[in-house]
Amino acid sequence: MKNQPFIVVVDNDPDDCAFISHSFAQVNNNCHIQFLSSGFELLDLLTMLEPEEQPDLIVLDYNMPELNGKETVAQIKDNPFISHIPVLIYSTSVTAAMRKELCQF
Repeated sequence: MKNQPFIVVVDNDPDDCAFISHSFAQVNNNCHIQFLSSGFELLDLLTMLEPEEQPDLIVLDYNMPELNGKETVAQIKDNPFISHIPVLIYSTSVTAAMRKELCQF
């Protein structure tokens, strides 16, 4: 059993990762945060972890190369073994079209 919240942050920008890390530390300094730089890394990690090791939350940047946030969430939600994990998606460039697009999740 986990003794601290496990959060995975997926962002290819080190400055954004530092900001997110600082923000979580302000709320709960007892979180274990793992940083990844791509949706592919996240999917690889999630398939390797046992169910009891899965993260409590995934924080995911929308704008990433290769596999963007929407594509990553779609793959998570299509997999019954990991679809229950809450995902928070964010972007520094949100548009009305992007909001509408992401409401399907």
